[in-house]
Amino acid sequence: MEDKINPKEDNKNNLKKRIIFVVTQSELGGAQKFLSQLVGHLDSEQFEPVIVCGADGNGEILQMLP
Repeated sequence: MEDKINPKEDNKNNLKKRIIFVVTQSELGGAQKFLSQLVGHLDSEQFEPVIVCGADGNGEILQMLP
């Protein structure tokens, strides 16, 4: 388990970079559409996107995310 918390030195170069995106509303607007397109174009071998959205809205953004 310690390996998962503190990766070995030789594995650090292979770790994905986690990017957290925050939007305040889950309804579909300009920011949400842009975020959906941006996340879809990120290299999944290098990045791990995490999206956090507020409870305001109808949750449309969740259906658009890859």
